[in-house]
Amino acid sequence: MSEGAFLMPPPRDDFIATMSAAEGTAFHAQASWLRGLLADGVLIAAGPCLGMVNTGIAIFEVADEEHARHIVAEEPVTSGGHMRGGLRQYRLAVCCAGATK
Repeated sequence: MSEGAFLMPPPRDDFIATMSAAEGTAFHAQASWLRGLLADGVLIAAGPCLGMVNTGIAIFEVADEEHARHIVAEEPVTSGGHMRGGLRQYRLAVCCAGATK
């Protein structure tokens, strides 16, 4: 696996707008976790799907599946039980550096 996609389906519709204080705290910790992966050159892209179903997606580059599993085990929102998480193999086909707003 050279790229991995970590999918985090929300526990309820409109999750972003209805987060509890504990969920918000976990998401602040997640932002720090993501910044660390970015600084380490591991994170390719991350963010939520918008609309009523706010599935979170993080795409990262890893050496193998074991490395990917180690990375996602440290993710604060899913490890804290606020969302489920699923790791999938991913193949990056097109990428545009600096495409964020």
